Amino acid sequence: MKPSPSCLDYVLKRQVFVGTRSLRSVSLRNDLVSICAPLVCSRIEPRFILHDHDDLVASLKFIPSSHLLCSFALDDKIRVFQGAHCHSVLSGPLQQTGGTIVSDEQVAACSLRAELGIFDIRRGERISSMFAPSSLILPKGRIEWYTITSSWNSFIATGGNYGVVALWDSRASLPVEFFQANMKPEEQKIRSVAIDPTETLLSAACGRTVHIWDIRRSISILKTIPLSSQGPIDHILFDPLSSFKLYAGHRDGSIHSLNILKENKPIEKIFNEHEAPSVANRPVSVNFDISPDGRHLFGLARFGKVTIYDVFGDTPNTDSRSFNQSSAALSTSPTGEYSTKRRRKISSFLGTLGDASSELVRIATAHNLSCASDILFATASTSLDVTLWGMK
Repeated sequence: MKPSPSCLDYVLKRQVFVGTRSLRSVSLRNDLVSICAPLVCSRIEPRFILHDHDDLVASLKFIPSSHLLCSFALDDKIRVFQGAHCHSVLSGPLQQTGGTIVSDEQVAACSLRAELGIFDIRRGERISSMFAPSSLILPKGRIEWYTITSSWNSFIATGGNYGVVALWDSRASLPVEFFQANMKPEEQKIRSVAIDPTETLLSAACGRTVHIWDIRRSISILKTIPLSSQGPIDHILFDPLSSFKLYAGHRDGSIHSLNILKENKPIEKIFNEHEAPSVANRPVSVNFDISPDGRHLFGLARFGKVTIYDVFGDTPNTDSRSFNQSSAALSTSPTGEYSTKRRRKISSFLGTLGDASSELVRIATAHNLSCASDILFATASTSLDVTLWGMK
């Protein structure tokens, strides 16, 4: 189904306040980030290792304003870290499966018990608990939330079994709307959900398919993108500055860059220079993250490694300049003018960091790669440790 013109016009107008693609698509020739990124990557190393968790970490999130790190573990605890110090520990919902940031002071966590809890990390207490209504208790079982995400305007999305996606308002006590991803929900579960920067589109990964809805038009499906890969889609993310660019991470480790406006060939680029982590020779559900400026992708690789990609890499850049006949040693163009063309291609693969015996399963970015901060991103491993990475 093609996106309706009114929806696209609305999103385009909203993107004026979020950012424009033209501001980021500057020439790679003059982009110091492209030139310096490999050197920056070579200087990134683990800065702190946190041993505070008693079970696997289901979600890692940084609060953008304060850069506090919030972890949501399978031991039903929500931990808030300031640097290497554990700032506070909150009791999350029973059978917690993930969490997200709602605002500077609030976080949300979901569970297998169809619960969504809102917590105030400043006061260290639970604000509210919301459950799926009884109308969603299907004949073959109850709703179980597996994944969660949020926008910066109180919207929260959860994905569960039966192909159900729920949109919540953190200020209300009930979901705003429910969405269904497929015609046979009993055979599928939602592995990842995402809300675009303009809070207009909601996306969900179900099997090898990405579903996209227009939030303003209730339950109508805006677009369905089937992808052929060696495994299901584990994680999806919208570009932080574009509502039409979506990243999908597959079980085989590859990350696909999608343009949802394209009907026939939505895949624009594939980042597959790394092999997905595995536990006991079996692939695990992993995720990836993107820098706040939308410039770099951070993927998880085998043997405790992190792979970094430049999303503008592998894009040839051609510069054309015209000169008068007094310019020497230049080729003559068909029009009689002297011109020169220079073509430069910068690789998207920037490097691989780390080397450990335990596999990494979660990652969250805090700063742009260009800022050279002492804490750039965090990773969680199967050994229950969380590592903070930064510049030497």
